[in-house]
Parts: sequence; structure tokens; C-alpha cells
Amino acid sequence: MSECRRLLFSLSLVILCAESILSFLGAGQGLEGGAFPRGLLAASFGLFFLLTGAIEFLAGLFTDGPLPALLSLLPAAFLLLLRPGAGVSLVLAAAAAVRALLALVPRRDLLMVWGTFVLDAAALFLFLSGRAFAGRFVTDRILFVSLVVLTLAALQGLMAGRKGGAFPLPYFLLLGALLLLLPMREKPIDWSPLVREGTRLVRSVMDLGESLSYYLFSGFDDGTYRAGYASLDVTGGRLSDSDRSQIILRTSESPCYSYFDPETSRNMRVRRVVYLAGGRGADRQQLVRFLQFLHGHGVDRSQASLFSRVSELDVEYANLNTFDEIAPAASFLLCRGKNETGRGEKAIIESGVSRTLHKKGYRIGARYLDIDYGSPYLAALFQKAGDPLQGERLSYEEVCLYAGDLYGISLEEILTRQEYEEMMEEGAGDLSAWTDTEGAGSRMAELAAQLTEGAADDYEKCRRIESYLRQYRYDQRGSLGHSPRSDMTSAAGMADIADRFLFETGAGYCVHYTSSMVMLLRLCGIPARAVPGYRFAFPKEKEDLYAVTGSMAHVWPEACLGNAGWVPFEPTASCWAAEEYTWHRAAPEAAMEESSPEGASIDLPEPPAPADAGKNTGFQVLGIAGYLALCTALLLAAVIVSLRLAGLLRYRYGSPEEKLALDAEAIKKQIRREAGEDFPDRGLLSDYVSRAPADLQEDVRRIFDVYYRILYGDKSTAGVSPSENDLARRVREELGQKR
Repeated sequence: MSECRRLLFSLSLVILCAESILSFLGAGQGLEGGAFPRGLLAASFGLFFLLTGAIEFLAGLFTDGPLPALLSLLPAAFLLLLRPGAGVSLVLAAAAAVRALLALVPRRDLLMVWGTFVLDAAALFLFLSGRAFAGRFVTDRILFVSLVVLTLAALQGLMAGRKGGAFPLPYFLLLGALLLLLPMREKPIDWSPLVREGTRLVRSVMDLGESLSYYLFSGFDDGTYRAGYASLDVTGGRLSDSDRSQIILRTSESPCYSYFDPETSRNMRVRRVVYLAGGRGADRQQLVRFLQFLHGHGVDRSQASLFSRVSELDVEYANLNTFDEIAPAASFLLCRGKNETGRGEKAIIESGVSRTLHKKGYRIGARYLDIDYGSPYLAALFQKAGDPLQGERLSYEEVCLYAGDLYGISLEEILTRQEYEEMMEEGAGDLSAWTDTEGAGSRMAELAAQLTEGAADDYEKCRRIESYLRQYRYDQRGSLGHSPRSDMTSAAGMADIADRFLFETGAGYCVHYTSSMVMLLRLCGIPARAVPGYRFAFPKEKEDLYAVTGSMAHVWPEACLGNAGWVPFEPTASCWAAEEYTWHRAAPEAAMEESSPEGASIDLPEPPAPADAGKNTGFQVLGIAGYLALCTALLLAAVIVSLRLAGLLRYRYGSPEEKLALDAEAIKKQIRREAGEDFPDRGLLSDYVSRAPADLQEDVRRIFDVYYRILYGDKSTAGVSPSENDLARRVREELGQKR
């Protein structure tokens, strides 16, 4: 039966290692095809292990020691000589090597028992991570059945083996054969309805509790500063997290963007991130400026889709009281209750701040431009933003037509001709409030000059400052400015918070990062402002609603980049930079070569070249033997070290009776090892005494007498004295030295 266990263990180890290695190397389909046909692999494993087992059995009839195990490697050697480049040959040779190695290591049965649990954990990890073992192929089933048999046999051996009555391995082999006959579903059981109902029940209870807390305690202030939505009157003092839901989001759109990663040859997903700005409202002027900006650089619909699209989001206030309208940044249409597009509808929200206090249950429907600020194509355009007045002004009819062509926006329904003309006359507006540097000292001005020296444009200056600030340590135990009254409502307050953060504490949270970037940008002559709100990263799985908690409250900087308008940045170290959640959209080569209208050109950077689809998988397979040997060695070392450590700890912290029993068992093994194979174990301790060294026989007899007393004597008088423990330890050590 030990041979059957060894066969199943080596088979499982080889399949697991081969599949996982190919998966992590980027082979995509692992053992699925090419050099690894599923049917051939399954049949080859069975016949090959039958052949090697027969060779080892026959060799064992004539000789002992390691020679039978080594002779079982002959089929693998012949197979490699016949087909040296075949993937199946390499895998089968590796499997034979593992099987032979297991025959040579000491205490292999115990090693395979604990090693089975390691294999279980590795297979479960690969399955949950989505890398392998989806249940679609023969090798998946072979691995599953082998691990089930090994695990059940290991568990019952650990629990019942010492007491007797344990089922032998053939019972579990029969169970494995039945499992092989059962159909395996490619698609697992859908538990999502049950999970969904359970989630709804839990949310209902939580909502009830939050509502009671909201209505009972909303009028009280405990004097602590908890994370949550706030205006710019934030001083930067100590911050504590809050898991209370303040905003509920609803959308029918996917929470992730999908893309193909050429480096790994896998379809990947990146989570969407939305910034919810407070007090701004529908910024139609920013929409118009962005349209003018794109038109000035000749961006058409296909190019705009690389970094922008129109999205919709419903926002519901939960545990929140504020006059501010909170909506996605770059919103151009806000409606009360739900999204509506008619210009004459009373539900349209014009201002960012209401005259009435919004409480729990207030809802906003928003349409906004979802912009990928991490896109290299958009970054190339920002580098050409230029002067705010640069570029040809579009007429009202032209901008409406362009908005429809680019995004399908009916601009005439949300913006009148008169409003558009007023925007054009106003231009960038008065930016003096966003260039105020009051309170900024000379060392901050020197830092701004140092960071931006040699920068080609304002966008590069912004990126340099952003990257520099992201090196600072994020810490919610942020310090105030030099003055405890300094906050973000004024330039002097932000300068005071930034000065202490930049040159003294070196640690803080979004208030400190944003204050610093705003002031550094202004010192470089770039208009900048701070925007309060929330930063929300969608989960990877679609849900009915998404809770925005107080801990997601955030403040971030925006810079006015010429005719591009206001552009957000993320200097806070704990948040992803825009490049980390970019959509990864790449322009086709034809679009790259298109010329823009005369007088304006668009120079988009080339997307990364796709990985070589014709990469020879044989080179990947050649490393399997080495990787497999390494994995096997690490597995053996981990199990042996763990068992050795467990034995030492058990002996050190065991009772006197347990220590003497361990010493007695060790003495028996040492005597049996010295006696050789001619020692028949009849279960009598007297047989061991007679075979012990003459000078130790009397001590061994005394130790075994105590051992008998522990096992069969009266529990009240079966104790072990310190002298008896010392004697057993000394004899065990002396026998070990005589080896």
C-alpha cells in the first residue's frame, strides 16, 4: 500500500508543479494543448507508472537498497532518448525521478502524509487565483481524485491509525475510482442567489442600525475628527477611520475595464476609480473647454475613446448632512432623483451648493465624462495644452455637432446658445484666487524651482511635483500646521500645513499632500485648487449598489493647464496614481498614422508591442525538470524541518511521562537500526534489551520498566521521577553516539 500512496503522491506532485509552473511562466493554457495533449498525458501517466512499478518490484526480488528505485528510472531514460524534445517525455521523466526519490528518503510515509496537505493548499491556491484547475480537462480530474484519496487516507491515519480500526488505502482507492466515473461539471454550482439573499439580509440589518444611529446621534458632536466628507476647513489634525456609509452608488455599468496584456498573454481587468467632488455641481464650462481642447488637437471619436467616455451614476446620501451637491468630477448634467436630459425639467441641478440641507435619502443622477488621466495618449495632449486662449473658437453649432460626434452628447439640450456665448467671453475666468501664494516661505519656493527646473511644459511640472510628494510617508496621525487654526480655506492656511509637512514631519494624509501640491504649483505659476469629496475604487465584481464609507473621503489637487482646463492629480501616497488604474487602451496602427487637421497635430505615443505569439513553448517546458526538482526539494525540506521542529517542541514542553515515552521509542529505533534486518519485531521490549550494548543493557531494562509502568500501571502511581527522565535521556544520547 505504501507503493500505491507513493504513486499517487508523485503523480499529484508532478501534475501540480507542471501546471503551476507553465501557468506562472505565461503559457496560458498550461497542460492543455500543444506539447501536452490531455488524452495522451492521462494514458501515458497510467502506463508509465505501471511499468516503473513493475520494474522496481522485480528488481526488489533480487536486490535491496536504492538499486530497485534507480532501475525504475530506465523507462524514463529511454523515453528521453527517443523523444528528447517532447513535453510529455519531460513530464514523465520528472515524475519517475520524484517517485524514485520518494523511495530513497527516510520516513517517506510520514513525509507523504504531511506533504499531501501542502499539495492541497497549493492546488486550492491555484484554483482560487484562477490560474489553473478549472475542471475542464483530464489532468484536473486526475489531480482532484488523487488528492482526495491521499487526503482522506492521511486524515484517517492521523486520527485513527494509532488506535486501530483505520481503513486501509484500498478503500479510498475504490472511492477514487467511483469519483472518476462521476461526471465533473465544467461550470460549478451557482451559489450566487443564496449569497445575494444573505447579503441583502445583512445589509438590511446594518441599514437599520445605521438609520437608528443617524437619527439619534446626528445632532451631537463628540469632539473627535473622524474621516468623512468635509469642506476645506480641515486643519490636518489626527484622523480616525470611519466605516459608516455616507454615500450609496448605483450604476448599470461594469465596475472594471477589461484589456489584453501582451506581456502575460492574458485578459486582465482593472478596477474603475471615480472621484466624487463636493460643492461643484454640473461643470458645463469645463466640458466646453475640454471639447475645445480636443478639437484644437484634431481628436476624433476613435482617438477620444482611448481615454474618455460618457458614464452615468446615481448618488444617494446615507449618513450625511450637507448643503453640497456631491457628484462625479467632470459631471455635465445633474438631476434630482434620476438621470433626465430635458432642459426644461425642474429636476436639473444648476448649482453645486443648495439652499436646503441634504440629508439621508437625497438622490442625484449624474452624467459625466469618465476620463483616463493615466492614458499616455491624453498625457501627450496635456503636454501641448498651451495658452488658455490658444486655438480656434468653435461656434455654438460646431461645438454641439462635435460633442455629438465625439460622445453622443446632445449639448444643445443642456447648454443654451446664450450660456455658451457667455462662457466664450469669460474664457478661463479670473484665476487670481487660484494663484495666491500668501504664506509660502522661501524654502518652499526654492523646492518648487528645484523640482521643476528644466521641465518642458506645465504638465511635466505637475507630474514632477506629484511624483516627488508620493515619496512622503502616509500617516493618519498627521500634524497640524505651525498654527492650530490653519486650514485649507485660505492660501496662508495651506502654506502653513504644507511647510510643516514638507520640511519637518514628512508624514501626513491627503490634506497635507494636497496642500503641498497646490502651493508648489502656484509657486511655479500654475493655477491650482483643492477639491474635497470622495475617492471610490469599485470592487472587481458587479453589485447592486456600492457603499462609499467615511474612510473614503478625500481631498485632491487640480491644476489649470492652459486650454485643457482643470486636470486632477493624485500626490497622496496611499492612493493609486492615475497610471496604476489606466484603462490600457491602445490605438490601432492605422489611427497612429492619421494626420490631424491643418495647423494642429496629435503625436500619440506608440503602444507597447504585443508579445511574440509564436514563442516556442518547448523552451518553457525545458525548465520543468529543474523547477520540479527544486519544488520537490523544498517540499521535502519543509516537511522534514517541520517534523523535526514539532518533535523538539513536543519533547521540550511535554510532561515527564511524555518525555520518557519519546526517549523509549527513540531507544527502540536505535537498537533496531543497529541490529539490522534480522531483527523480527515481536512487540516484546525484552528483545530490545538483549540486543542493546552490554554496558547499557541494565539501564535500558530500567527505562523499559518505567515505560511499562506508564502504559499499564496505576495512573496514581505511574509518575516519572527526574532521575528516571535523566537516565532515559542519557541512554538515548549514548546510543546515538555509538552509531
